[in-house]
Amino acid sequence: MDLNKENKIGIKTTSRIPLPKEPLPKIPKQVLQKEVRLPLKNIQSETTNTANVEKKCPLKIDSTHVTVRRTEELDWDFKVFKDEKYALPNAGPSEKDVKITPLKSPLAVNRIKNIKKSLKRPHSRELLGLSPEPSQKKEGNFKRRLEFKNVDERLHLSDALSMTYMTCLTQDYNSDMFTYLLHAERRSAAPRMGSRPRACVINWIMKVNGNGNPAVVQSAVSYMDALLATRQVDAEHLQLVAAACFWLAQKNLGSYMSARRLVRASSQAFSVTKLVHAERTILKLLRFPTTPIVPQDFISYLSWSCESSKPAEVEAAATFICEAALMADKSMCNAYPSVIAAAAVRNAMLWLRRSLLKLHGNVVYQIAESKAQDFSYVCWAQKKAVCNMSDPQWKFKAPLEKYGTPPQFVAQRIVSAATEIHETLKNL
Repeated sequence: MDLNKENKIGIKTTSRIPLPKEPLPKIPKQVLQKEVRLPLKNIQSETTNTANVEKKCPLKIDSTHVTVRRTEELDWDFKVFKDEKYALPNAGPSEKDVKITPLKSPLAVNRIKNIKKSLKRPHSRELLGLSPEPSQKKEGNFKRRLEFKNVDERLHLSDALSMTYMTCLTQDYNSDMFTYLLHAERRSAAPRMGSRPRACVINWIMKVNGNGNPAVVQSAVSYMDALLATRQVDAEHLQLVAAACFWLAQKNLGSYMSARRLVRASSQAFSVTKLVHAERTILKLLRFPTTPIVPQDFISYLSWSCESSKPAEVEAAATFICEAALMADKSMCNAYPSVIAAAAVRNAMLWLRRSLLKLHGNVVYQIAESKAQDFSYVCWAQKKAVCNMSDPQWKFKAPLEKYGTPPQFVAQRIVSAATEIHETLKNL
């Protein structure tokens, strides 16, 4: 065919489109087939039968490019539990309750298998208290049982105490916290009673407290001194007042023992009713006092921030010195708690032969030392109180019994070092 010739359509119309040299491909039958369209449905009209629609409009898809998915019949009445009872529709009276295990999905089966496999693992059996399987008792095939240590055992470990204090005393809030403590601390009033009966009562409080928080003893002594500074108490009621102050300090600082247990610890010297009445009277006379700031608040921080090798040993030694001074010397009531703590930590590090460079560079220690009227006298009074512990005529040795336990024997080391320094100064 010649491309220059015009394609004549009919007689009058002409077209200038050139004709191809080769014939065009055939049009597919799917294009020539008329599409059957369904009329639009009304809301009120009846639903059409889907089977008829499929017959009128067959779907032809090329399977090489499209994956056809078969329709799945979902079980909407699926039950999770195996042995649930079902009532058969055509069952007799004896076959009404028959245990039928429903069909389970693959997820439920795998979940049960995983739980059983996890129970067979060595570490899971050890946590449940079960012995490992005989085939897995070889070395290295299973983890050893977890060891849960007692609180008393943890107190001897410096690492455990170090982690405890490091989490509590964050570096971001140290300055704000101790700025408040140094501003809010107050001196306690000197009580109107002799030093020996006062030491006897404090010695009893320390024995009742045992290995508890030393801040409880110091708070109880603060309450008792504040009460005895304005009121006169008979000797027969002195133990009752001390027990009520100790009970009040325990309630303010954490867990506390019951009234009956406290009465048993005092050998039935008073009753539960009298203890409760004494506590109410002390609260009224002291006008519901807040928790006092005690030297232990500063001892813990100074010990752990200024000593890196064995801070737990320094803290125990400083607490022993502080409690011995509070019990033996009434003049400690005229000093601030921060001053007592700073002197106790200084004496402890000096007698244990530790370096004082970090302590002298600490800001809290510098402020506490500047608040004292005579810091050297406070250090000397604490040394004298510690030396009293070695005197056979001194009967009140609760601090020595508490902090002189093995394996450290901190109290005995402090007493021997203080006595040696005292004898050296005498000879000079």
